Amino acid sequence: MIGGVFTYLITRASAVSNLIRFVLRTSRSLVKLGLRWSVYDRAKITDELVDDAWLSIRQTKTHPTWREFQEHEITLTGFRSKFTAELQKLKTPTLIIHSQNDQLIPVKYAKRAVNFLQNAELLILKKMGHLLPRESPEIFHKIVVDFLKK
Repeated sequence: MIGGVFTYLITRASAVSNLIRFVLRTSRSLVKLGLRWSVYDRAKITDELVDDAWLSIRQTKTHPTWREFQEHEITLTGFRSKFTAELQKLKTPTLIIHSQNDQLIPVKYAKRAVNFLQNAELLILKKMGHLLPRESPEIFHKIVVDFLKK
């Protein structure tokens, strides 16, 4: 979940973070197990999805600038930067798509964000997880195309 003590500690404990990344890079099975937090329907954790996630973890390295950003931005109570004033200035039609069952980023953040936007629509999908575009690409594609046609 976003913020909180766990996120704060992970961003400060580079040895722990590096160990987690090392273990995930060496174990496709653990990557598959970790994906259980990202999807609602575990049947959607296909070999292709696991392979893509595992490849991404093995290719991606944490850049020092990213680490510095995390250490500055993530506090014990959440994020340091607040963008609500900037959101209020946006007039562009905006669609926020969120999953009711997202275990990584709670839906309350999407609900909060839409309240700051002048011309926004919030669509909350049930029985979907954090990886909505990968979990249900046909549904996601249709929603986006229909919105862009308006």
